[in-house]
Amino acid sequence: MIITYIGHSGFLIEWDNCYWLFDYFKGEIPALDPKTWGPF
Repeated sequence: MIITYIGHSGFLIEWDNCYWLFDYFKGEIPALDPKTWGPF
């Protein structure tokens, strides 16, 4: 895993088989239902 700070609020996470890009700006993040995200 490689984490790269892009600037302001952006991050890129590189996994072996995918990339995750985060760039939060403003506003509220909605609550997540753990049953609906991920293979857990």
